[in-house]
Amino acid sequence: GIDRLIELLERSDNTLSVAVVGQGQKYQSQLEALTHRHSLSLFSSLEPKQLAGIYHQSKYLINLSHNESFGLVMTEAMACGIPVIASKTDGSTIQVVDEENGFILENSTDFLSEKNLNILNHALGLDGQHYQLMCENAIKSVQVYKLENISAELCHLYQRLLEK
Repeated sequence: GIDRLIELLERSDNTLSVAVVGQGQKYQSQLEALTHRHSLSLFSSLEPKQLAGIYHQSKYLINLSHNESFGLVMTEAMACGIPVIASKTDGSTIQVVDEENGFILENSTDFLSEKNLNILNHALGLDGQHYQLMCENAIKSVQVYKLENISAELCHLYQRLLEK
């Protein structure tokens, strides 16, 4: 979805601060060309603690994937209390509850449609109280994916299988 991020940055009237983490060398020059309009930090890769630091400095995680089966990065961000803005994929609809712990953008050919732009502008303009509630909801919503909960569920599942 880096192509979608570039389109968003090109069309945004707001100056945004964005950290891009990952190997997007194909789009490196296009991203670098946008640094005159936006504050972009480009990282090829980060250690887990560094990535958590990026999450904690962020207002939102933006995941604009065309396809996403689960999206662990969304879970990681929400565990840090960061709401998610994501394109509508299988992975985002499993985790993101629109207006509760993030926002879902329509996954259409005209990605920056008026509807999606309105959603983005709404997200960026949230008042502090509503945003804080979304942060709290993000943390609550991913508790089910904590290692201790997944491990307990697996043990329970194995126990039921052994009983049969």
